[in-house]
Amino acid sequence: KKESLAIKMSHVPPLAVTTLFGACLTSVLLFTAYQYIDTGAATVFHFIYPAFVVLLEAFVLKKGVTKGNLAGLLLCIIGICMFYTPGKKLNVTGSVIALLSGVTYAVYVMFITVLKGKGLSQSAVNFYLSLFSSVILFVICYTGGFLSLPINFKGWMYTFAFATIINAGAVSLFQHGT
Repeated sequence: KKESLAIKMSHVPPLAVTTLFGACLTSVLLFTAYQYIDTGAATVFHFIYPAFVVLLEAFVLKKGVTKGNLAGLLLCIIGICMFYTPGKKLNVTGSVIALLSGVTYAVYVMFITVLKGKGLSQSAVNFYLSLFSSVILFVICYTGGFLSLPINFKGWMYTFAFATIINAGAVSLFQHGT
């Protein structure tokens, strides 16, 4: 698209906060929740983020809440409640951590909206979020002893292909959709 990746220094703090919440805290919280509850339950709790997006935008950005937003909030809460199994003990720690991952992801979505309002191209936002998150997550994984690198060329190729598809495809399309 020949879009410039140049940014102003004033763009760095919101990009850093967006990265911290979106890619870093969300990932760390969600993967930590997996240690306490199964991945299905953690993912369900995480996907309360659209409800938090509506709430954050209403209270922080002072956006109005429509009837559609309220209906979506209600459906989100009902959907999560439908995953409750009577008699099954709920791990509060894992559930709270998974819910927090949804909150941090909601902050990410809200900040993506704010960044677009600052005149940054989608390519620039995607590039710097990827760059910042790569550095931050590398440091977190390395210092925490969680870094696991591919052991052969084929593994590196799969990792590169997966990262490229996720970043160029899913992340870019999600950011475009916000």
